[in-house]
Amino acid sequence: MANKFDDLALRYVLADDGDKAAAQEAVGEIKQAASTRTAIGQWVASINQWMGSKSDDIGDDDVISRAKALDFLASTLDSLPKDILKADQVKLLIGFFCSLFSSDHRAGIMASSRSLRELTSMKAFQPSSGNDIVMGITKLGTEDFKRQTPATRLEIYELLLSLLTNPLVAEDLAYRHGNTCEFMTALIDLCKNERDPQNLIKWFELQRLFLQNFAPVDDVTEEVFKTFSAYFPITLRASATPSGITVDDLKRAVRSCFSAHHRVARLAIPFLLNKLDQGEAVTISVKVDILQTLEACIASYQHVQQGIVPYSDQIWTSLKYEVRNGEIVDSIEATLRLIGTLARRLEGQDLQAFFAATWVDLGDDLSNSAYSQSAAKLLTAIAGASKASFALASKQAIPHIESTLKHSTSTPHQTELVSLFNALLLVRAALNDVPNANLQDELFGDALFESVYSPLWTNWTQTHFSTDRLGIMSKLIDGMSSLVAQRSSGDHPQRLCSDATCNRIFKWLGTPAVINPLEGKNFLQGSQEKEYSELIELATQALAKVAPIYPSGFHFLLAQFVGSITTLAGAQASSQSQAQAIFHAGARLAYIGTKSVPSAGSPLINSVSVINTLLVALQKTVGVSSLYWTSFISAIHLAISMTFSALEVQPSVDASGILNSTNVASSQNAFEELRDQIHGLPEIDQGDLGDLEETNASLNQLGDDKTATYHYFQSYSLYVVSQLYRRFASLSQTASTSESHSPKAPTIILGSEFVKSTEKDTDIFLHQLSQLATTVVRPLSKDIQLQLRLVEEVFLLFTRTPEGQSRKEFLDSVVSSREESYPDRMEPIVQWTVCTSNGFRTAPLALGILQGLWPEAMRELYAHGVLQDLSKTLTTPELAGFSAATRAALDTMLAILANRLPPKESMADYMDTARICADGFTLVARRGISQSPEVSTSLEIFRSILHFVGGDIVNYKSGPANELVLRLICDTAPTELTMGRQLAQCFDIIVSPKECLTKENHAVIKRLHGQWIYQQAVLPYLNKCFPRAATGAEPAIDDRCATNRSVAVFALLKHLDYAAWRNESEQVARVVIRSLTKFGISKDINTVLQVLLTILSNDAELLKQHLTPLVTHTLAVYQMARNVVESLEFVNNPTLDKKSRKEAAMCRKSCLEFLKRLPSTYETRYLLAQRQSALRGLATACGDPVREVREVAIVARREWENMS
Repeated sequence: MANKFDDLALRYVLADDGDKAAAQEAVGEIKQAASTRTAIGQWVASINQWMGSKSDDIGDDDVISRAKALDFLASTLDSLPKDILKADQVKLLIGFFCSLFSSDHRAGIMASSRSLRELTSMKAFQPSSGNDIVMGITKLGTEDFKRQTPATRLEIYELLLSLLTNPLVAEDLAYRHGNTCEFMTALIDLCKNERDPQNLIKWFELQRLFLQNFAPVDDVTEEVFKTFSAYFPITLRASATPSGITVDDLKRAVRSCFSAHHRVARLAIPFLLNKLDQGEAVTISVKVDILQTLEACIASYQHVQQGIVPYSDQIWTSLKYEVRNGEIVDSIEATLRLIGTLARRLEGQDLQAFFAATWVDLGDDLSNSAYSQSAAKLLTAIAGASKASFALASKQAIPHIESTLKHSTSTPHQTELVSLFNALLLVRAALNDVPNANLQDELFGDALFESVYSPLWTNWTQTHFSTDRLGIMSKLIDGMSSLVAQRSSGDHPQRLCSDATCNRIFKWLGTPAVINPLEGKNFLQGSQEKEYSELIELATQALAKVAPIYPSGFHFLLAQFVGSITTLAGAQASSQSQAQAIFHAGARLAYIGTKSVPSAGSPLINSVSVINTLLVALQKTVGVSSLYWTSFISAIHLAISMTFSALEVQPSVDASGILNSTNVASSQNAFEELRDQIHGLPEIDQGDLGDLEETNASLNQLGDDKTATYHYFQSYSLYVVSQLYRRFASLSQTASTSESHSPKAPTIILGSEFVKSTEKDTDIFLHQLSQLATTVVRPLSKDIQLQLRLVEEVFLLFTRTPEGQSRKEFLDSVVSSREESYPDRMEPIVQWTVCTSNGFRTAPLALGILQGLWPEAMRELYAHGVLQDLSKTLTTPELAGFSAATRAALDTMLAILANRLPPKESMADYMDTARICADGFTLVARRGISQSPEVSTSLEIFRSILHFVGGDIVNYKSGPANELVLRLICDTAPTELTMGRQLAQCFDIIVSPKECLTKENHAVIKRLHGQWIYQQAVLPYLNKCFPRAATGAEPAIDDRCATNRSVAVFALLKHLDYAAWRNESEQVARVVIRSLTKFGISKDINTVLQVLLTILSNDAELLKQHLTPLVTHTLAVYQMARNVVESLEFVNNPTLDKKSRKEAAMCRKSCLEFLKRLPSTYETRYLLAQRQSALRGLATACGDPVREVREVAIVARREWENMS
């Protein structure tokens, strides 16, 4: 057995880093031994061959071997079961390892410390051995302790900590040494010179534990205090081997010593205050450290009478000047926290005495405008400390502040005093949650409002402009909102202010925020725009704060809003400024409603109240102007969006609610069920303005479950959209002028209210309403959309079902079959009557619903032949007489329908549509070159076809049949004789970003659609971007066709990721060089420059060989674009002049951006040949008439000048 342990020890010593497996084998041998006592003896004896002489008398190699041998014992102890050693064995081992501290300073300390720490965790360890270990450690001596490595000293500290944190050991040490604590004085002598950061953390922790767990005599306490206070303020020097310890870690460690026990207070507090009073000799960081340490002491000392009360006056005397005369925010905030902590620890007569001492200074300072701000901060810190300190402070201070405020003539002084009142109100509100708080109710509420806020508000709202007015008005607004929030103290708190006071506050806050802007009145005399805007913002935020506290006031404000709108509607003329005022007022109400969630009841009450009010106000203006309607729609849209965001929940699809109830088979059923559960909702299409009180009562009965609330608001939002659609679209039985309609076929048209509106105003309104519908429909799950049959509303626009008809019968009557002969198609086609009347004006409304639908919820549309009919409508010149906005809506619908075409059984629909688009393009390609409307109509038809292609390629389907239209367009359009350039410019429509083709709007997007369109529409045509003569089977390409083809290519490349065309970037670069000389100044040249910058950013190396022509051509292009500004050609055409100047400015900026990047991208030797010409051109560019262009030119010139 002995040989086995000897072999294991030898293996361990000979290994480079110690053989851990040998230690594990030793553990196994000990556990398996028949006599563990014999095995333990042999294990310890296995290192005797290295322990012959003292470590001081042996060489370095022997020291290392001895250290490894001892480490073999320590590693074995690490894994040895805690119950295997007997008490006498533990004691013998402790004696052995302790002896090494006095006899083996070089080799044995680390391993001995590790071994002793393991032995202290053994089950048989006796607490009395702790004293032996401590005294053994102290025999190491100060000098030898300093010579140990930081890692070895750290192990010693860990050993000592394990002893002092053991309650039995600490108790034995206290019993043995009494209050003289000789062991601690010995440790201080041993460790007092410690400098390593990681070891200092442990050393400070040892001192903290000693102070907390032992009761030493004053001399020992002073000795310990001298030891850790010598490090204060502690810093940390940079080290080549960082330990991971920060200076903040060290500060917290030494701070814990100062605050360890109140017996240190007599030494710590005078020491810290003396440090603080050294004036300018103390840096800001040190001052903050001192203040934080003092705060830790005040907060931690358990015996207030001994540790805090004797020093409270001394602390106040020293600290008040840190705030009174202080300028550094950090030190002021630290002081205020300290003062607050001090006030919180004091109670009864001690607190009264402390406040009396502070009030002597604070009372005088509050009356002095020079010191009122600092005094207010100190008073707030004291008042906010506890309910008792608040009662003392408010009772003493409020009458004094009121009196001072009445006699003060300085506006800044008044502002500071009002700020103090506001701070006290906030403190009181926070303390009101404390049980049994006496918060001086009689001093607040109506009394404070009448004595302070009311007279000041009345005075300042009637004075002329001054630079100080905004400051004090903002404080008054904050204060009044805080005043409404005050509640009485006691077991049953109630609102402290009376209804009359709250009503006055709501009226005063609502007047600048909502009412006066609507009425066109100035709230303040001589107010400036910036001042008034800030005041409105502050009033709005204050209303959002108090609306949930006093709902009656908010409802009164809503009634005031409707009254002002009614007055405004009675005016003879409308204006854009009035429309903007309506929107801003509505937006503020929306903000107030969504931010002010009631503390009890449904969280939807205020939001629904705002939206209902906006609906009612909209109804009041129906006969006036669509300018006003647009403002209301925008405000409703904002309110709905903000409410959805505020609800902060996205319920699961199968969550219960009205919309997915089994009783609901259509949207009409959902609206009926909603009205059954929420009473008083307005029906503006029927002239019913609803009842807010009844609605709120119904909402309160629904509860406040988050998921249910979200579902109810979804239902309500859809109901609001249906109300707006019904109000502005109506069912007409009038026979259509088209012979293709049956004489009595019902059609859905815009209401008669639009007769007074201009086409532009109507378009804007319809677009806004469409966007609102999409916002509401889009979040609905596909299952809900299918259950509600929302696809029907694309045809019916939520129109009420006529009496005597079912919804299905109504749909069938609107979507009617007809026979129509097309040139190559004779079979019946379905007419989509929803958009045919009023010049397709209802198209934006249909788009609003369509854009939010899931593909699965749209399939019924294809069954009705909508895709074919819409494509036929958009490609037939005779049907093209509608507005640009309507055309844009129809184009978007065509892109959506093309994108979401169902994959199964859709080939026939796709081929029908493709043939219709191909026929339409054939008509376009035959147009003449004159400036007649036919050219513009042809371009509109072509853009519509490109929208179909754009929607289709995002969800591309490979195969010749599916590429019919795309191939026809790419082959033919750029080479068209009369309009090739114009057609080529439209190609960007195919790949340009479209809101309707995003994942958010449920578009079907294939991941590689960009690469696919590049392969189909760009790559095959790159070689055709250069003129060439006819060769064999290849036809000739003239200069015009090559240029047009380049226009089309760049229109596509502009929107494609560089990775898609990286392999052909060299060829693209050559096309760029040619195009710079051919395109002229237009949006086409800007596209070329954009592609050039893309290549430069991603693959600059391939442009290196083309730098000379590129620099020459970009300088020439810049000069041509500069000439546009100086040309007289556009003077008589302001619209064309503005567009051309903008394009020219963009062109010049892009040219200069390219030149600016070259010096930082390429080595100087590649640019020296062009340096002089570039500098001449850039010198001219520095005088560009556009500031943004000049800025780029100046930077570019500096870059070229600095080339070495």
